[in-house]
Amino acid sequence: MPYIGNTIRAADDYRLIDDISSSFNGSTTSFALQVAGSAPIPFPKSPQQVLISVNGVIQEPDPTGASGFNLVGTNIVFSSAPTNGHAFFGIIYATADYLNAGGNFPSGSLGAPSFTFIGDENTGLYRKSGGSVGFVSDATEIANFDSNGITISSGNLILGDSSGANDDRIKLGASGDLEIYHDGSHSYIQDSGTGELRLRGTTIRLTDHNGTENFANFVDNGAVELYYDNSKKFETASNGAIVTGSLGVDELYMGDNEQIKIGAEDDFLIYHGGSENVLDGVLHKIELRHGNEKHLVANPDGKVEIYYDNTKTFETKTNGIIVLGGENQNSEIEFHADEGDDNADKWRLKADTNGQFEINNFASGSYERSIECNANGNVELYFNNSLKFATFTSGVQLNSVTNTLLWPFDGSTNSRSWGWRGENGSYGIFELDHSDGNDTTLDKTSIRAVANGQVMLYHNDVVKLETTANGITITGGVTCDGITLGDNEIIQLGNSSDLRIYHDSGANYVGTFTAQSLVFFTNNNSRWFIDATGHFLPITDNTFDLGSPSKRVRNLYTTDLKLSNEGSQNDVDSTWGNYTIQEGHEDLFLINHRTGKKFKFNLTEVA
Repeated sequence: MPYIGNTIRAADDYRLIDDISSSFNGSTTSFALQVAGSAPIPFPKSPQQVLISVNGVIQEPDPTGASGFNLVGTNIVFSSAPTNGHAFFGIIYATADYLNAGGNFPSGSLGAPSFTFIGDENTGLYRKSGGSVGFVSDATEIANFDSNGITISSGNLILGDSSGANDDRIKLGASGDLEIYHDGSHSYIQDSGTGELRLRGTTIRLTDHNGTENFANFVDNGAVELYYDNSKKFETASNGAIVTGSLGVDELYMGDNEQIKIGAEDDFLIYHGGSENVLDGVLHKIELRHGNEKHLVANPDGKVEIYYDNTKTFETKTNGIIVLGGENQNSEIEFHADEGDDNADKWRLKADTNGQFEINNFASGSYERSIECNANGNVELYFNNSLKFATFTSGVQLNSVTNTLLWPFDGSTNSRSWGWRGENGSYGIFELDHSDGNDTTLDKTSIRAVANGQVMLYHNDVVKLETTANGITITGGVTCDGITLGDNEIIQLGNSSDLRIYHDSGANYVGTFTAQSLVFFTNNNSRWFIDATGHFLPITDNTFDLGSPSKRVRNLYTTDLKLSNEGSQNDVDSTWGNYTIQEGHEDLFLINHRTGKKFKFNLTEVA
């Protein structure tokens, strides 16, 4: 008879039936068929699957029971009772584990499935109920399948890492359009067929692998929420969207006098007025700060304050400026000529906490006194940090004088003579001069004062600072803790005073009085500029961003929105375009400047 199963295998796949000859008595015909003391599982389906020998004679398997032997229940039933003393031998063929064609498996049970494997009789298949088949592993149901499909009862559905489209993937759809898999590095839900990939639910929530940190929420008839580090940053609303934090955009275009308004009552305005750039605090002060640390405070109708490490070091006043030291700290102004690249370029004005005011130089690598003024006391002048001149109650005191108010060189190679000279070649001029060599000839000027006129400070006989009727003129760079100027008092930079900075009691101004650009730079590289016509532009095309993914502009107010990637290409069809989006009364329009075509957006009213 044909059977379903494997061909005959190794000898150890046969089963030896327990010897029943001790029960032969010449009258008993039915004996329990056991292997190793219990009925084998599965039990042979027919006598043809068993070989029985009694007293050395092979018995005929007869399902009718008329001759030889038959299997009834779990017993061997002989047609004639074996005689006492006859030997017995029996085996179950290996093929007895498999279903004969046309036969049926027994239902089996959870602990004894009907289809099993040698050495693992509690693992296999059994009939769970009508139309339902269960798969059992070590007497535990793992899965079952019925007319509804496959149900995982215990454990997981485990697939290995997918190395290609045809292995270790869950595929859904007639053509396997929807696939779920892991490739060893990433996990995928991939829709590669026709139609859309739709996620449906009253609320759809995307979280991290622990379910404790939100990525996004999609609420039925409600908001779409986006999160950063479990903190909600973006939320749609009936009238638009709400951004918590910063909003980054690539570019922000606004016309003259079009304002960025901040505050519940438009308390802070930022705009370009056509010829000036304005930060307007309206009725409130303007603060530049980093967190709680102040950098600059501009008070309405009052002073401007500048801070260092959250301590005020500079403020304007009605008739000038005040440079402040912190509690128990000196107040200092430093001047660095020629970019401060040499020690001799550096000078300092210092008011210290013990009532002294000093002019210091850095020529030797550390600050040394040049002039010291003591409150309600003397004034001292120094040479190489050594006192050479001092006032006292009844006059002045000079040291090492060989000429009127002369400090001679000390004979060393770098020593120079210094001297105060009045009426040096012209009436009304008073100078502090020094020699150019190891002599007492005062042929170079350090300070020059003109009666009823300017005072000049020199570096290497070249004027670096000069007072004028309107203020001071500085040649070279300036380093200081702060500068205080009154309304309409202007800081002018450039040979033609091209760059000007000032306050006119109502606004603060930084700009040019000529047809030149105002350039902004960082790290010694130019980044942005305002050209002579007032446009805010990047130095190079397609290089810099306005905002970033974590530092975003909150709102963008503009008239027409112009978009162009000319000189580049998009990521879809590798072309470039030049478009303008314009607003209509009830529509949005798109103009293609390359083709001249005009389009209207299809808008759906939602509220």
